[in-house]
Amino acid sequence: MLEAAFCEFKSHEQIENFYILDKLQERLRSKNLVDNSVCGCHKDNRLLEMLELVHRGYSYANRSAETRNLFCNKLLTELQDFTATFIPHMEEEEEVFQPLLMQNFDYNELKMLKESVIQEHLTWKENLFSTGSSLSHLESLFLAISDLGEMREIQCKEIVPDEIDATPSVVELLPPEVLMNIFVHLSPPDRGNCAKVCRRWNDVIYTPRLWPQVYITSWAHGSWVYSGVDCERYLNEVYNPPFPIEFSLGDDSDDDFEHDMIIASKKLIEYKFLESSFIDSILPGFLGTIGTGIKKLSLACCKGLGNSQLNNILTLTINLNYLDLSYTDISDGAFKNLRIKGGCSQLTHLILDGCDRLTDTGLERLGACFTTVVTCGSSKDGNCCSKKRKLEPSLKLSTGLIHLSLSGCSKVTDYGIKTLLRVTLDRGSLRYLDISGCLNVSAGILRQVIHYSPNLKPEFLFYCNLVIDGPYEAEANGCQNLGCKFRSCCCLE
Repeated sequence: MLEAAFCEFKSHEQIENFYILDKLQERLRSKNLVDNSVCGCHKDNRLLEMLELVHRGYSYANRSAETRNLFCNKLLTELQDFTATFIPHMEEEEEVFQPLLMQNFDYNELKMLKESVIQEHLTWKENLFSTGSSLSHLESLFLAISDLGEMREIQCKEIVPDEIDATPSVVELLPPEVLMNIFVHLSPPDRGNCAKVCRRWNDVIYTPRLWPQVYITSWAHGSWVYSGVDCERYLNEVYNPPFPIEFSLGDDSDDDFEHDMIIASKKLIEYKFLESSFIDSILPGFLGTIGTGIKKLSLACCKGLGNSQLNNILTLTINLNYLDLSYTDISDGAFKNLRIKGGCSQLTHLILDGCDRLTDTGLERLGACFTTVVTCGSSKDGNCCSKKRKLEPSLKLSTGLIHLSLSGCSKVTDYGIKTLLRVTLDRGSLRYLDISGCLNVSAGILRQVIHYSPNLKPEFLFYCNLVIDGPYEAEANGCQNLGCKFRSCCCLE
């Protein structure tokens, strides 16, 4: 039994050498990388020593009881020592080689390696343990190990760092700027594959300025494009029955409608889990690496987005100019302490359509991110406009919002608009404003916004039809939410 066990151990070691480690070192060599642990993994002969000791036991079969007892004690001691060192050695191997394999081989390659190893194990068992004496088993194994060991030693010597061809390829001579101009045309998965080629490519791939636009919702659903999702199509898939159903109390179609709603609910749960898992997978690693380069971030329709996830994302992407959170379920908590962390201070485009859980608290927290300035309401003599504006020492003053859409944010009031746009109105930067469905926003605050926004033309102003004496009554656009199933409309309240 002992001989069979140690033969099995050693055969496993050799199979691992030639079907896993050799392929790994070839892959590393193709990338001009050297890892000494790959070559030095199975250099010790502890297994062979144990095999020889066990085999030597056959010669003690006909000796005296005292001699056999002495050998048994020696064998027991060696076995205990082997067990104490061999198991940690196997655990150490797993910690070292499993990450290397996953970094350098794709799923299909790893699957093929696994199948090869299993098949080779079956072959070894058939050749070494099916027929013949124990002695022939051991001799066959020693011979195979000797031959394979010599071959492996030669192969390892072939890839020592001093002997690697130092002549760089043409691609390696390309400057980072040229590589970046090539990689910019690739999809995120293709970029990820290129990052595995060599360390230099990896550094270029994960340069923040290579990732100015990130579309998390699209990517979570496997659409690796640089554009946002079709919100209308997405929301119809999640919330609508597959076909229109009209029903009344007592109508036979009630059951069908209920079934369709269950289907929609399952789809929503599926999407939420998919999106939330994807976000967790890129936090903080991927976004922590490239976050400072992101200028445009789209999370539109991301139903799996949580407040804490969004807060972490905005903390990592402090140079954002464009943020789309349309039709998400985020609330005020997503922006808690964001000002202290430096998030959202450079926003120029903010889209919050359909975020009906947001209140003035959330908008106030966002407004604080643009930094505080001395305004007319904060001066005792009422003449603050002549005073020098004071900035928070830890933050840069924002240029203010250019585009703001709060369509369907029904809980927002004048206070939320005022606190969000404080710096924006001071800068006079606003050019687009949509507050359709914001039934608690008055004509007074709208007139104030227009007064301090000389670049906001009436054709880019949208507000509720029920607002009386609002600015540009004859020229501005009315509510954009009439007939929309997914945004609040004050005409239907």
